[in-house]
Amino acid sequence: MSADKIAVMTVSLDEKRAKLARHAAALNARHARRRALPALVLFTDDTRTTDWADAVRALPMGRAAVVVRHRDAAARAALVAALMPICRGRRVLLLVADDVALAQRSGADGVHLPEARMGRIVDVRRRKARWLVSTAAHNVRAVRLARRLGVDAVFVSPAFATASHPERAALGAARLALLAHETDVCYALGGIETKTIRRLIAHRIVGIGLIGGWLRS
Repeated sequence: MSADKIAVMTVSLDEKRAKLARHAAALNARHARRRALPALVLFTDDTRTTDWADAVRALPMGRAAVVVRHRDAAARAALVAALMPICRGRRVLLLVADDVALAQRSGADGVHLPEARMGRIVDVRRRKARWLVSTAAHNVRAVRLARRLGVDAVFVSPAFATASHPERAALGAARLALLAHETDVCYALGGIETKTIRRLIAHRIVGIGLIGGWLRS
């Protein structure tokens, strides 16, 4: 591939990321009411081959977070160690998914718990009151439980059709809006890109979570 074509692809990706960051910041400014919450959250995915360090460096400084969600324990720990100095330098929050011990050892900013282990939120709060604690939710019952447990952020998914979970039916903007009215810390996750994010502007969404939308050229 020629240098000119590579440059065009880079500009295109930079522009896409800038648009996503702007829309996420607008949602956050309009609807976030609690502690300072990141507008844009990148989730890692060990089924994708990508440069995660480069993706994190591109996150908006001071307004974003990354959730390290690699399933293999050794790979997860290695990625946390690699990303930590980048996050500190860019004031990007780093959360570890479903591994409280690693989050403590590494000095992470918090944890992300899957819906099935949402009940651990109370114990995590006792141990680390200042952590940012997030969870996943896929239906109204889970969103209401997250609210009762006092979670800082709840990622409702899949908002739109997503390659990460093709087996799950997308909620769509209308159903997502209904779930968002159950909590004031709702993030949309799944299928978020420059086209779909515009459909969230009118709803009470405090930010976005994404994977492929941040990585694709």
